[in-house]
Amino acid sequence: MKSSPRAPRPALRRGALGATVASVALLLAACGSEDTPAAAGADTPAPAGAINVVATTNVYGAVVKAIGGDAVAVTSILDSPSADPHSYEATPEVALEISDAKLLVMNGGGYDDFATTLVESAKTKPLVLNAVDISGLDADGDHAESGTATDAPTGTPTADEHSDDDGHDHGSFNEHVFYDIDSMMKVGDRIAAELGTLDPAAAGTFTTNAKTFTAALTELKGKAAAIGAAHPGAAAIATEPVIGYLFQDAGITNVTPEAFSEAVENETDPSVANVADVTDLLKGGTVALLAQNTQTSGPVIDQVVAAAESAGVPVIGVTETLPEGVTDYVTWIGNTLDTLSAALDK
Repeated sequence: MKSSPRAPRPALRRGALGATVASVALLLAACGSEDTPAAAGADTPAPAGAINVVATTNVYGAVVKAIGGDAVAVTSILDSPSADPHSYEATPEVALEISDAKLLVMNGGGYDDFATTLVESAKTKPLVLNAVDISGLDADGDHAESGTATDAPTGTPTADEHSDDDGHDHGSFNEHVFYDIDSMMKVGDRIAAELGTLDPAAAGTFTTNAKTFTAALTELKGKAAAIGAAHPGAAAIATEPVIGYLFQDAGITNVTPEAFSEAVENETDPSVANVADVTDLLKGGTVALLAQNTQTSGPVIDQVVAAAESAGVPVIGVTETLPEGVTDYVTWIGNTLDTLSAALDK
């Protein structure tokens, strides 16, 4: 989501962030690809001859590392579990990292448009993979099926077509595709293909790693299906639809009232009536769990969490970046499924 019902946070594509990205972009255009300071979020030191890859979050950084292994040097722009990805402000160091990268992996769908802005301003442009495009899930989008990596002459995939001002209805689409197991299989395959074009000698290794990654995710799909089979008809509420795709894989119905979700999507506080609808559901005995995005907070979220706890509804925390101590995507999703299962068992 772009915002949540709490003390206001900056919108990703407006206000101070836009000015910050613009100024960083000017610096990048002026500097080109000179010697680059280490950006925040550097995941691995650069082995000799490694392919420089930048990921907008450490979720995608972990997928790149799973596919590329020692042949890649990965920098994740957002890698702190306390960070709010939606209010991130780019720095000159990040701009230079992107300029020096051979490949950029981003979420897309309006989630991390700062990366598109920086790539467009760079003299040396990396190949860009857009997970929303690759997923094909945004059926109403202008480029849902493209998923095409692009090079310097043509620029980036048009992730900025999803900006708030283009009339695209983000309320109808959950951009958090990193919680969709099938989509991440596709992303892994595309990363392998693009790394193979950058290092043909290692293409076979990348393909093998992608198959291993897909096999692990296939096991997680089975694990999710088993949760649904054990808890048929389970219903849940989410403070934000971050985990929505994993709910679907686990057969969990998201019963969060539409008006509440729409208010969150539109970056406004839900009305008193909207919040009352949520709390009434939590108290009604039909909701099995509440999923809280722990990277956001505020009075409304606190009120909803308190209502769940008062009603004896388990509350699970979900994140948009890897939690502290977790560096592997498969482990993260597996742990999340374990948490879902344990909550439903209660």
